Amino acid sequence: MVLRILLTHAAATAHRRRVAPLRELEASILGHRGEAATAAVLERLGLPALHDVVLEDGQGLTQIDHLVLVDDAIVVLETKNFSGLITGRPDGRHWTQQGETGGLLYRLRNPLRQNDRHLLAVAHVVADPAVALRGHVVAAGPARFLGAIGDLVVPLAELGAVLTASIDPPVAPLSLETGWLRLCAAAAGTAARREAHAEQVTTGRKKWR
Repeated sequence: MVLRILLTHAAATAHRRRVAPLRELEASILGHRGEAATAAVLERLGLPALHDVVLEDGQGLTQIDHLVLVDDAIVVLETKNFSGLITGRPDGRHWTQQGETGGLLYRLRNPLRQNDRHLLAVAHVVADPAVALRGHVVAAGPARFLGAIGDLVVPLAELGAVLTASIDPPVAPLSLETGWLRLCAAAAGTAARREAHAEQVTTGRKKWR
């Protein structure tokens, strides 16, 4: 019995290792499609935006899907193109993805925590506490987010309304413009950081498995 359990576990582990690269490729393709959909919405809104920006932070390098300049703030967006049912805690390290009719469960990194890191990196570059920063996770796919996380994710169809709603107190235009220009200058170094970031991500995935 013990041998059978060990063999079953070994087979399951080998299967996960074979499937993982395919899932990562699929996730990458879906991710790019989701980010393109969000970028298209931002373009239609006519808002100044930066896309796929790699910045330095205290943990190394971090990739930000979208930075947007609105009337009262700089907004940091993390786009996710998920399907199925997503559950988890707002402060949990991982969320869980499952098909609408059940099936396999997959762990996902909590995008709220991802975006919290992005906000810290942006705050470091802007270097002005007078500039309001907001962060949102955008759902570009058909996934349903259940429980406490349901109200914390912005459907792509509602993004325009969320971005154009003035939430924070007015910021001096000069401060906001200066902060945005600092981000634009930092974003210009993305190409030089991309290879190092890709290596960092690959190393992190190997540790996470």
